[in-house]
Amino acid sequence: MAGIVSPDEVCQECRRVIGVDGAALTAISHHGDRATLASSGDLGARLEELQLTVGEGPSLDAFATHRPVSVTDLSSAASARRWPGFAGTAVEVGVRAMFAFPLLLGASCSGTLQLCRRLPGPLSTTQIRDAFRLAETGLWALLDDRAGISAGLDGMYLPLGGGQAEVFQASGMISVQLAVGVDEALVRLRAHAFAHNRPLHEVAHDVVVRRFRFDAPHPAPER
Repeated sequence: MAGIVSPDEVCQECRRVIGVDGAALTAISHHGDRATLASSGDLGARLEELQLTVGEGPSLDAFATHRPVSVTDLSSAASARRWPGFAGTAVEVGVRAMFAFPLLLGASCSGTLQLCRRLPGPLSTTQIRDAFRLAETGLWALLDDRAGISAGLDGMYLPLGGGQAEVFQASGMISVQLAVGVDEALVRLRAHAFAHNRPLHEVAHDVVVRRFRFDAPHPAPER
């Protein structure tokens, strides 16, 4: 997937590439507030709603631990012990396997990508690799959604190539300047780049070399 994509496109791509029956991309705040940005297939949305209702499930564990959670059979005794309020109901609605990937930005987790299947069994090595790639794409889609950046634009706001390390360094500096989380700082950085029609890595460089501060904004330098 090239350029900026929407949360819905990420979920559709999960079903097409990985071959799952449902996918959902969910944003989670530091306070635990959840918002499902997109889902593909009825199962994705139903599982997110169920986890929110019972307060447990693989996606919540992936967010809490910052690690992927793979459930090859929700009807197993181990799943019932781990998620007594979730596993049985998930099986009743037609889900047997579930895979949740945290959307990580450094030490911060901004949400989860959830995949589910009607049949039990693990993902293949190739499917896992694709899931990690799409989880990273989902993170940027989530941040773009928060920053008000629309899908369908070119890739100038994506932190790719040699400027990626500087983008994360700048996000850390902005986080300190504004007393916000690193994920919120990156949202502000991307929104600023979008508003001024500048590549993200150039704005990040201005922050790193202290040419521009977000707590004392001034017009972006001309390029």
